Order: sequence, then structure tokens, then C-alpha cells
Amino acid sequence: MVSLVDTTEGIAADLGKIEADLKQAVAHTQDGGSNEQPDSGKAGKPEWCPDKFWDADKGEVRTTDLAQSYKNLESSHGRMANDLGSQRKLTDQLLNLKREIDLQQNGAPVKATPVTAQELLDNPDETLEKVISK
Repeated sequence: MVSLVDTTEGIAADLGKIEADLKQAVAHTQDGGSNEQPDSGKAGKPEWCPDKFWDADKGEVRTTDLAQSYKNLESSHGRMANDLGSQRKLTDQLLNLKREIDLQQNGAPVKATPVTAQELLDNPDETLEKVISK
């Protein structure tokens, strides 16, 4: 046996709630989607904003300070990346030098310094000194 139930009363109540939710969502979207409390009457500090970037007297975010802080952060990050690259290059050079020293101590043949005929003709003393010192 199938019974038909009139559910229009429940739908009307749900429509009122849905309409209120939609109005709140539209108001939230129009104010930039900030995390401020809509019913508070005055602007409150958003949750995402640190205290040092909040101007309590004006009730707003110090966007200039926030932008300057971000710019300084990017600059610092770039400087650290450059320092890391330099450190890696130096580390590679030290490792290669250590490897060559270890190979020489263990009886591996010494790598010959490449010399061209043109170098011998142009600067024979310096070229020979370079080969001998190696």
C-alpha cells in the first residue's frame, strides 16, 4: 500500500532557510569574502590577519605594511636561494678536490694538464710552470 504525504509545509520551511543562506552568501561575496562577522555592527579583525597588520583605530588591515612585508620576504627568499646556490658550488669544488687528493694518495695516476701547442708558443715559461706545479 502506498500513501501520499503532503510535504509542502516542509519545503516552505526549507525555502526560508535556503533563502536566508543565499542572502548571507551573496553578502559575504560582495564584501570580498572576508572572515569578518556580518552581525557585529563594526568591523572586526579577520582571522587570517596577524595583529601587527591590523589597525584597531581604523578597523582595517594595514595593506601597505602587509605588502611591504611580503616584498621583504620575497627579497630575503631570493637572497637565501642565491646563497644556497653558491654554497652548493663551493661544496662541489671541495668534494672534487678531496676526491683528487684521495685518488693521488691511493696511487691513481695524476691527471695530465692539457696544454695546447699555441700555449707553448705564446707563453712557454708560464705553460711549463703550470704543468710542473700540477
